[in-house]
Amino acid sequence: MASNTGMNNPSSAASQERPRSPSPSKARKEEGKEHDESEAKQEGGEERVEREEEEEEEEAPPRALFKSSRFKGYLTLVVTSGVNYQAAFISDNITTFGGLNMMEATGQQRSYAMAVALISIVFSTFIVLAHIDRLTPMKKYWSRMFKPKSRTEAFIISFLLLWWIIALWVNTGIMGIAGDGKGQYNLYFSSWACFFVCAWTLERWLVSCNYPSLEAFLASWPNRAPGWIAIFFLSLAALLSLVDLFTQWDSVNNKIIALHYGQINMAQWQWLLFVTGFTICPAIGFVLVEIFRETKPGEDKNTKTEWETILEGFILLLLVILWIPSVIVATTPGGAASFVGNAYFAVWGSCAFVVDTSVWWIHDWRKRVLVAIREQEKEYHNIQKKVLDRSRMEIEEEAENVLRNRQEQSDDDDDDMSMHSDSIEGQPIPDMAGT
Repeated sequence: MASNTGMNNPSSAASQERPRSPSPSKARKEEGKEHDESEAKQEGGEERVEREEEEEEEEAPPRALFKSSRFKGYLTLVVTSGVNYQAAFISDNITTFGGLNMMEATGQQRSYAMAVALISIVFSTFIVLAHIDRLTPMKKYWSRMFKPKSRTEAFIISFLLLWWIIALWVNTGIMGIAGDGKGQYNLYFSSWACFFVCAWTLERWLVSCNYPSLEAFLASWPNRAPGWIAIFFLSLAALLSLVDLFTQWDSVNNKIIALHYGQINMAQWQWLLFVTGFTICPAIGFVLVEIFRETKPGEDKNTKTEWETILEGFILLLLVILWIPSVIVATTPGGAASFVGNAYFAVWGSCAFVVDTSVWWIHDWRKRVLVAIREQEKEYHNIQKKVLDRSRMEIEEEAENVLRNRQEQSDDDDDDMSMHSDSIEGQPIPDMAGT
């Protein structure tokens, strides 16, 4: 009976065999599961690729680390740190190694300077040996440690750079072992050399990671922003150095330094502090203007408004007027920055970049004037061409009118002649015989 019923009702059997469509909530859940599974597969694939790359690097032969550009920096740091250590070691013996202008270092200053140089020597020598290691079982480890984009190497370079920044602040200040007027020139210049070597090595590491170099970074700034950046940092260094001299010179136990700085009047200190502080304000201002400048699509990023260019030129002219007499007064014998030290080089550097940026502005201004003159000449030639074309068209139209008038006149004459001939033909011919 059941079979007969099923055969007799085909519609009910078809409805039982038809699959049911899933509900919207179930469809969303299934889509979410598929999305999660695809993401998991993608993440698993990326992890697999990274693992394969690491295995390939481990199986690959070790790189020749001594061929990297950073190896030159580490090797140079060994030399400069050695010179710095030797200068610190003899800094307390002015009878044998010094002169009349050399100030004997205290035991604490000498110990700190030697410790700084010795630690730098140990680190840089270890890195150099790791770069030239081709025999020990650790050579593969060194290759991974100092490979391009290695974070371990970045940490080491950053530590050395920070190490020498602190050493510079302590050693080259007025209270330091190689401060202004101390006469410890080898220690002073070798400390700065170690700092620049570390900074250069860090820049080489950034370039190896496909980051722009410092030169490319400064060149990417529009207009005269690189000059303003240099002015800002140098004037800030000059301000900090002068503040250090002004506030700490009377704490130095040395008759020459006390006699020199004691003769400098307060007006000179106030003037130099004012000039350096005033210079910082427009420098940071023009840098911030370039950072927040908005350019429209298709507009040149180097475009400045007319009033902004005039204001920049006026400020540069004012800074030149302030800095030239300031550097003359400060760096001549008896000036606040006449001793070889941070203040001396910072003041000269600030003045040099102020003048250089001013010359840069004059060059760009002359270029703008030349472009404006050429645009006016081009406009004049365009107007001249339009006038000549209009005159030529007028002359051609006038010639055409004259020709047209002549043609019309000749046509009228032809019509008159034809009419006259027709009238003659219509008259009767007289009979001469009858007459």
